[in-house]
Amino acid sequence: MKQLSPGARQFLLLTTSLAVFLGGTSFQANAQRQLCPKIGGTCTSTGPASTTTTTTTTNEEEEPAAPTPTAGNKAFSFYELTSDSSLTATSDSSGSKTFKPKIKKSESAKKMGKLEFDEGEDNRRSCAWIPTVMPLKNKIIRIYYTLKFDSDKDKDQGEGTVLAFLPGSTSISSSLCGGYTEYLGYADRTGYTSMPEPRFGIEFDINKNTGMSDPDNNHLAIVYDKVNHNGTDSPDCPDTSSANDSTSPYGACWTGTNEKKSSWLMLPSQEFPWTPQLVAVPEPVMVADSDKDKEKDKDKDEDKESSTYPWLEDGSTHGYRVEITASSANCAATEVYVKAWACKSKDSSCSTTAFKTITSAYTGSATATIEKCVPFNPSTYQEMIVGFTFGSGSQDTKATYASFTMQTFDP
Repeated sequence: MKQLSPGARQFLLLTTSLAVFLGGTSFQANAQRQLCPKIGGTCTSTGPASTTTTTTTTNEEEEPAAPTPTAGNKAFSFYELTSDSSLTATSDSSGSKTFKPKIKKSESAKKMGKLEFDEGEDNRRSCAWIPTVMPLKNKIIRIYYTLKFDSDKDKDQGEGTVLAFLPGSTSISSSLCGGYTEYLGYADRTGYTSMPEPRFGIEFDINKNTGMSDPDNNHLAIVYDKVNHNGTDSPDCPDTSSANDSTSPYGACWTGTNEKKSSWLMLPSQEFPWTPQLVAVPEPVMVADSDKDKEKDKDKDEDKESSTYPWLEDGSTHGYRVEITASSANCAATEVYVKAWACKSKDSSCSTTAFKTITSAYTGSATATIEKCVPFNPSTYQEMIVGFTFGSGSQDTKATYASFTMQTFDP
């Protein structure tokens, strides 16, 4: 067993004595954590180890390269977020239930900006639109981005966000936004009918709404003009089926699986000077003291499983790809072929440069793949507007888009 050197023991004695003299324990604990050796994954420190709740953010480690379109094609990325007006966004208005999303500006040629939907008021909506009109007819559009929701083990956040695609003739303005709450700023709601038809989008829904035929869990889905998964307004999204819960592809909707979240202990490294290192440990699970307590707290059962989080609400940054093909043999001439990949932050099979690189088609694996022929005639709607919509419910919700890059290509 590895022991402290005589000099280290003397220093530890001095620091702990000083901590006692000062009447505090924090100094003592920190000194011990810096000096005690790592032995078999544990530490001999008796002081309380500081813990922070975090998750791996593999998808954020490296930004995609700025797109460089060829002649006849276009591109847009969050490198172009150089001011608050880089996107056309809704403003703060309690009367119209809108709020202005936060645009975090690009810091350099190697650091993209971000788009953050974060509103303290309940039941709000928000939208932001890219100013570049993208060609669609006879084109392939490829997109990569990341999305992160706040951590929420209690499953009381709501509602979600949509990466939206509208006809290119749409007039972009700060009032272009759908209904609030479960309408996600995307679908029309009585009194909020500014969104054009046809349209489609990639939906990220973190709250079940029975009226929208939502499944029990967080879901990723391809949606049409509405976000109702009744099979007519938008494709079905059942709670359990072989199309959603087994092997990829998953049809037009994926319900995902819950995540076990880890905390991190700050422990010293094995070699002098024992610099701090992070070691993952499972979060504790709360257990009732007796059957009587269980009966008393039966309404709080979800809280007792504090280490399990819905997959979109585990606080991780997940990566996504989208590919839209205007003329695909898979679909009718009046449809576009939409395919989307999800790469969860801990999935090493797709947390790669190839997944983020949109200059070529992606042929690798992913956590999930959804696909659908969408009614959006590329001969009629030869261009598209692309944007981001958001709806909040009765609980605070925060969603952050980052690393966004989009480019059109010739087939």
